[in-house]
Amino acid sequence: MESLVLTILQLIQSLLSQIGSNNTAVNQIIAALVQIVPLVVNLSTPIINSVKAIITALQNSGALTNEQIATLESLSDEIDAAYQTAVANYLASKKKLIPATTLAVSAPAAQPPVSVSPAPTVSE
Repeated sequence: MESLVLTILQLIQSLLSQIGSNNTAVNQIIAALVQIVPLVVNLSTPIINSVKAIITALQNSGALTNEQIATLESLSDEIDAAYQTAVANYLASKKKLIPATTLAVSAPAAQPPVSVSPAPTVSE
């Protein structure tokens, strides 16, 4: 499935340079991304990066409507949130796998008090 999604995303990326400010093409790509993003957030990093690259390219493509901009920002936020959740889950699972070690810290032995003798006085 990942290879199919990646192929579709690469096809979309190759078409980005040709869309210019064609709102129909932009709308079709955004509609495809809306369908794909819920699937890709659970897939590999290259696929997520590909989707992010498409979103960035669309955002920089020219005259987008406010609705298109909002949709792209929402998709980007969804991907970012899913990625952060995945990282947090990964780190939490690592903590469960690593046994907690208790370090025995002993207090240093008490040193005997230092006595200071008064300096000898010199008599003349």
